[in-house]
Amino acid sequence: MSQQGPILVVSQAKRAPFASALDEAKLFPLVETEWRDAAHAVEQVQPAAVIAAASGDKQADLAALAGQVAARSPYLPLIAVDPDGELPDNAIPFFQSQGSPARLLARLNAALRVRALHATVMRRLAPPTTYALSDIDTFRHATVLLIVLGEGFSPRVMDAFLTVLTEDARFRNLPVMVASDQTDGTHDLPNLEILSFAPAQIASIALPLIRQHAFEASLSRTLRAIDADGLIDARTGLLAPAAFDRDFATSVYQTLERGGSLSVARFAFDPAHPRAQFDGARIISRLMRQMDFGAAQDDGSVIVVFAGTELRNAHLIARRLSSVMRHTSHGKREASAEPGVTVATLQPNDSAKSLLARLHAEARRAAS
Repeated sequence: MSQQGPILVVSQAKRAPFASALDEAKLFPLVETEWRDAAHAVEQVQPAAVIAAASGDKQADLAALAGQVAARSPYLPLIAVDPDGELPDNAIPFFQSQGSPARLLARLNAALRVRALHATVMRRLAPPTTYALSDIDTFRHATVLLIVLGEGFSPRVMDAFLTVLTEDARFRNLPVMVASDQTDGTHDLPNLEILSFAPAQIASIALPLIRQHAFEASLSRTLRAIDADGLIDARTGLLAPAAFDRDFATSVYQTLERGGSLSVARFAFDPAHPRAQFDGARIISRLMRQMDFGAAQDDGSVIVVFAGTELRNAHLIARRLSSVMRHTSHGKREASAEPGVTVATLQPNDSAKSLLARLHAEARRAAS
């Protein structure tokens, strides 16, 4: 893909094999430098991405380079090839033993898309606001899907699962860690790593990829909010409260005038876990139908409007959404982590205000 600036390759005096593979692909202009000149090269070359040979005793050098790279804007991807030890927050791993040159190119392209998205958001933010990868707190912003493939899962099952991820554009760029040597790694997943390490080391390798993905998702929501002139909440991907109130009143009026069905669902989250509301809202924004809309509320709940939907189907849709949220928790399957769901449907004598009042009354009765 096109990018502003060349790709900077940092390695030992001897040319790294991955650099030759990148050069042969002829997709990017390459500039090569040794570790001792890396800091100067970043300033002089103004690269679009940095790929560093990080094996051996390069952990301190990698940390220094990562700090320099992190200070640049827009997002400057740093890919660490065959890293030893814990990775800096902004260093994306790549292991040559399990990854072909084609996958390195795919991982580079995926990172460059994040850079291009960041540049677009920074250009369009008004007033200008500083927003960087370092603002992403993995604990607060990232949702991690832990998949455990252990005894009882055949290579065929694992390959089938990876194939499903490959074929769906929504999941293709997800970071995927497979702790098994029973799959061949030929799937077209740019952020797939097949690793035979201890669990703690695998988690350490996964975190920079998870953080980059969370940054990309946040940028996408921000861009949607910009495109919608602030009508979309960049934190959740749902409507901003004022836009929701307006659209809800309009939908109720039009349904009463023209006939048809309309239902609303309220997903109540534990106020002791405020992040749960945002996780739930983001899941809803991705999975709800195009005709539906919703918004996060000040009381910690999320309200969703199901257009053209009668009560029975609204219950079914709400249960499906709740089922997904039930499995997206903070590592604990506690009742308090699951949203309480109430549903109400529009009656002939309703207004937007009375429908919401009945929805909240149902929620109070359910809570008691």
